[in-house]
Amino acid sequence: MTIVDELKQIQRQINALNNRAAQLLDQLTDPSAHSLPAPSLAVPGSDVEGEDVSAQESPGDNGVSISSDFPIFIYTDGACSGNPGPAGSGVVVIQNDIIVHEISESLGPATNNIAELTAIKLGIEFVKDHHETPVTLYTDSRYAIGILTMNWKAKANVELVESIRKLMKPFKRLKVVHVKGHSGHPGNERADLLAVRGSMA
Repeated sequence: MTIVDELKQIQRQINALNNRAAQLLDQLTDPSAHSLPAPSLAVPGSDVEGEDVSAQESPGDNGVSISSDFPIFIYTDGACSGNPGPAGSGVVVIQNDIIVHEISESLGPATNNIAELTAIKLGIEFVKDHHETPVTLYTDSRYAIGILTMNWKAKANVELVESIRKLMKPFKRLKVVHVKGHSGHPGNERADLLAVRGSMA
């Protein structure tokens, strides 16, 4: 298999994972759904020959643990009523097409940038013991993307930015990816809902 063929296969698997994540996120918005099924779905990296992966685990919601056997997908968002104003951060962690953890945190009075950065920090902190595992973190904050991946100089929130950079450093395969906000993307929409809930707490 060529590199191009392998990349195409991985992209198909990622698309399948995102479709399944959308279905699971829909179930989470249903108050009657208290547990999530564990469907079978191949994900990138699960069938790499010769790869010896130790199964470190971190506790999550719904009795599910994070394993080093599968890539981790994190969706983050911040919300602020006024800027500054009552703020909240939301995080959704998905692995092996199961939502393993969610965070809805109230920050009190804060700016939107602080809420966005705090969500990213909370997400990375939750998976901090999985430095060798591929992690893709999605945010709709171009500010956060610039500060954390494009060497923008932090003129505000310096301590928070440095703490996130320090958390990111040990990861071997961590990607921070921009996703368009309020465009119907299920992971981002769910993280936004959790962030808004936090800002109202």
